[in-house]
Amino acid sequence: MQYSGAAWILAAILGANTAIAEEKSALTIISKPGSSNCQSTSRQLGDATSKVELCVTGGSFAHDVYTIYIDRKIIAHGIDDETTSGVSGLYHDEKVSLVCTPQNEPPKTVSPEDVATYQETMHLSAEDARKMAIASNTVEVGRLCKAQLADKPLIEVQVVFQ
Repeated sequence: MQYSGAAWILAAILGANTAIAEEKSALTIISKPGSSNCQSTSRQLGDATSKVELCVTGGSFAHDVYTIYIDRKIIAHGIDDETTSGVSGLYHDEKVSLVCTPQNEPPKTVSPEDVATYQETMHLSAEDARKMAIASNTVEVGRLCKAQLADKPLIEVQVVFQ
């Protein structure tokens, strides 16, 4: 996708694979630095019922690590940045993929001073400067993680950052 004006800056800041924090899942993990938290569910995989589990280990001044397990075996793992585009592994010779889409929350308000600063320093229109002020104050509040085996959904977990 091509962007013009300040839109390319917004895309670079927010990323193409981000979503505004609206979509939620029934399973939730509160990610805390220095601790590991998990959610699990049971799925019929072939002839057996298997335990599918997603664990998030919160990084203390480092990346969070996301791990998908099936029946207590690590199938795929990666840091937060890697899960944005997806990590994968194999389970009985079938691909298991894990994608965790960042969820961002824009600021409730933008000050006229911030807009004026962007207009002056970056030579932007008022509207583009307002968009830049919003983008630069937007924070990642969580990730929506979805794992699937081939095309079959395995688990969906809302990760909330604390």
